[in-house]
Amino acid sequence: MICNKLNPGNLAKAAVVIFALCASITPSAFANTKDNSNAKSATVVAHLPLAGSAATDLSLRGQNGHQYLYVAQNSKNAVTVIDVTKPAKPEIVSHVAWPNGKRTGRFELVGTRMAVTESLSSDSSSPAAAPQTETVNVLDLSDPANPRTIESFPGVTSVLTEGPRNLVYFTNDQGLWILSMHRDLPLRACTSDDATAIMPACQ
Repeated sequence: MICNKLNPGNLAKAAVVIFALCASITPSAFANTKDNSNAKSATVVAHLPLAGSAATDLSLRGQNGHQYLYVAQNSKNAVTVIDVTKPAKPEIVSHVAWPNGKRTGRFELVGTRMAVTESLSSDSSSPAAAPQTETVNVLDLSDPANPRTIESFPGVTSVLTEGPRNLVYFTNDQGLWILSMHRDLPLRACTSDDATAIMPACQ
């Protein structure tokens, strides 16, 4: 064994060397051995102030390599469309008003090319037991950055959306309405230019 080969003189020299090595090691040398369980696992990459009241709903839509966030608020601007393709640089691109200029409402995506906005309206001439009615606008999202109203239904008492088939069902005092958005056009063939796109509109 090695210990058998060490005489008292050698042991004394070894002890001096070990002491000198330990004295030269600073606390920072042990930094990697500390518990890092409290370290942050998420980082804020951006903050974008929004005018008006606090947001009540968020929806996300992607097309042609861009990602758009729809922020619904109970305010004059209603739905704010924000380009979040680069999360560190969000950019407001447009606004969508609630139907009839109301300040409260609801926004919902339907399938890949349609959305609905609803705003409550009160009718003082209706009996107290009558259901609340709302105006519903149907939006075309072919250009996600600039939603376009294509249909408007007043006096709606209930609404149901069916995203997989791009359908919206409405009822009002005239009965049931079913609205369908035309299917998307066939996707073009991908090229080398689409290689870096986040969500390329090709196949």
